[in-house]
This record gives sequence, C-alpha cells and structure tokens, in this order.
Amino acid sequence: MGIYVRVWVMVTSAGLSAGLACGSEFYWVVTAGQNSNTRVLHGVACDGLDTVSLYAPTGLPNDQWIANPAVGPQGRLVFAVAGRHGWDRGPLYRGRINSDEFVSLASGHVDLPAGGINWISGMDEVVFSNVGSGIHRIDVDPATNDETVITHNYFDEVLGVTTSNVVLFENSLHRTPDDLWTMNLDGSNVRGFDPFGDHEARNGAISPDDQYVALCHQDIDGLFLSTIDAILLTPQSQPLAAMPRRNSGNGWIAWSPDSETIGFIADGDLWSVRRDGTQLQQITRGQFPDARVWGTYVPEPGTVALLGMGGLCLLAYGWRWRKRRA
Repeated sequence: MGIYVRVWVMVTSAGLSAGLACGSEFYWVVTAGQNSNTRVLHGVACDGLDTVSLYAPTGLPNDQWIANPAVGPQGRLVFAVAGRHGWDRGPLYRGRINSDEFVSLASGHVDLPAGGINWISGMDEVVFSNVGSGIHRIDVDPATNDETVITHNYFDEVLGVTTSNVVLFENSLHRTPDDLWTMNLDGSNVRGFDPFGDHEARNGAISPDDQYVALCHQDIDGLFLSTIDAILLTPQSQPLAAMPRRNSGNGWIAWSPDSETIGFIADGDLWSVRRDGTQLQQITRGQFPDARVWGTYVPEPGTVALLGMGGLCLLAYGWRWRKRRA
C-alpha cells in the first residue's frame, strides 16, 4: 500500500511574482456589463490565471451600477453611478477594495462627472470633469469635502494626473483643434497634446513614473507610446500592438504599477504588452463581456501562498483566502 505524503511550502509574494510576464504581482481592475457599467469590480491577475471579486458594495441601489472607478493607494476607490436612464445626477462615491464601504461625497454641483475620475498623487483628492461646470478637484474625506473648480472652460474627460500635478484631459466634444490637452492643476499653462502632429490623439493613459503616455489615434489602429511632453516614440506604421482605434473615453488603457506593462482592451477582451512591444498576451477570453480596464490593485503586504503536491494552492491576499489549481 502506497503512502501519500502531502508537503506544504510557504512562498512569499515575491516568489509568486518571479515567473510572471508582467514582472510583479498585481491585479488589473476590470468591469464587465452593458455599456461598461457593473455592480462588481473584478480583479484579473497580471498573468490572466486568476480572477477575484474586488468590490461589490451592498449599499448600491439595485437599479444602479458603478461607473468610471478610480483606483487609488491601498485599494481606495472613487466612482460615479449610472442607471437605466443614463447618468444619474448626484454625488461621487467613495469605497475601498475588499470592503463594503459606500460613502457619498457632497458636492456643490449636481451634475454627475463626465468620464474619468483621477487621484491626485499624495493627496486625498480626485480630479474630474463635471458635465456643466468644468474640471473640478474634490476632497474625498466626507468630513470636509472641499471642492474647487479648476477651470470652467473644459468639460470633457480627465485622463490622468502626473505626480508633478500636470493634468491630461480630452476636449473632443468642443471641437477644439486638439483633442488631448494638458494643464497645470491650478488651471494654468493649457496647451494641446499632439504627438502625432495631426490633432488626432485619443485615449491617453499616463504611466505611474510619469515618463510615458500610452494612447491611440483616431484613424489608425494600434497602441502607441509618447513621452509626457508629446514626443511620439512609436512610429505610426509600427504600433506596440494592433489595438482597434477608439474615439474617446476612459477604460481602454491602463499601466502596471512598475510602468513596464500596458493593459488595453481589444475586441472586448483585456490584453497586455510590454512597453518595448514584446510579450503581447491575451489576458481575458470572453468572461467579461464589454470589458473595460480601470487601473491596477496591488494586494496588501504579507501575501503568502501554500503550495501542495495534491495540486491545490491557497492564496492569501490580506488574509482573504482563495482556492486555485496549482
């Protein structure tokens, strides 16, 4: 009679990360559903081998969905809501991954944000574009909720904010010569962002290290790369990946925390490619219809894994245990 011996080995999160093509352990934050609105934020492992539910607040009314979530440090969230009749007028909401937090943020302006919401580095504030009154910044602490209108002149989507407080935004709705623009966080130094030289840049996403912008072109399929100073790094004839063109909006492109990998949506699924154009891979395969990607979530420190010869492993991210095939 054979003797079955089960051996368990503890591996740190660094050990888990070593074999991943994306270079570090994190989740892409993905939504799925009609018009990219959803009641659940999903986490897709950077290698595509694991998915988890990251946030599903019970306080969200049954006829509403999470829209345009901004993922901040330690899994902090700020988002809007959408309903069956389109955008609902009301406040932003604050939440946190792996919690049931669902807190409204008071605003002196009743119009819901148009498109993207972006965290300001090192601050408890986000920047967003209001439908009727311009680009705003608001304190996400419910005790204060200080709100400032940065500019009344630009009403389209905010795409990102650098650590040096340069705002990248889109203004295609207002027929200005350029569709992408930058300005300082105080509303000064407004200028067009035109790396292609033809005013057709779309969907910019700033890398966490502030060195790059991944973006699309209005009339050319592909994912391109430029500097934050609008210097094109990938020729129009040689994109990083053959991403379908996108007209406007957030949720199409995101960066890995180390600024080495770009996640992007193509034909309804999440793909990734290294910044140098290598290691193109498909991450999702139809399990999230109408997928959008909103950033990344890095599990809390202290992650461990128990690997067993029986073929199962238990993963603990911040003391949340899950079961996965080894």
